[in-house]
Amino acid sequence: MIEYSCLEDPVEILDSIPQDEGLVQLIGDAAMHYSMRGSWLEVLGAWRQPIILMVLTTLPNGEPPGVAAAYAALCDSLHVPLVGIVQLGGYWDPLKRRSDGLPWCGWIQEDGEFQKDESNSLIEYKALVTETTVMKLRQRLMKLTN
Repeated sequence: MIEYSCLEDPVEILDSIPQDEGLVQLIGDAAMHYSMRGSWLEVLGAWRQPIILMVLTTLPNGEPPGVAAAYAALCDSLHVPLVGIVQLGGYWDPLKRRSDGLPWCGWIQEDGEFQKDESNSLIEYKALVTETTVMKLRQRLMKLTN
């Protein structure tokens, strides 16, 4: 995976990435206007580049912050193909995530979370949720690209 900063020019970067490169991680706030060409999200929408929104859990109760809904709405308004949203770490409640109407694909545990768990059943559950998340992302990406 290649990493780029939101401080870099989105047009120059997108123009230089080979089509078969795979995933690119964008570091920073993709909605901020960093260049004369606008924000990364505006350019991604204009170029119809599919994205996966990764949401860090920062609320004390483990719930994802409201930025998940805000970014999903912004992607929609800028015509950015949103493959789905993935929660990184924190507490995963699939029933609550289904009820908020966002395109959640699932949850991926943070590095080291397996070592904190003493129950094999919890470790197996986390592995299953991660596999399901990857599968959902692949399915949605296939739908977008076909």
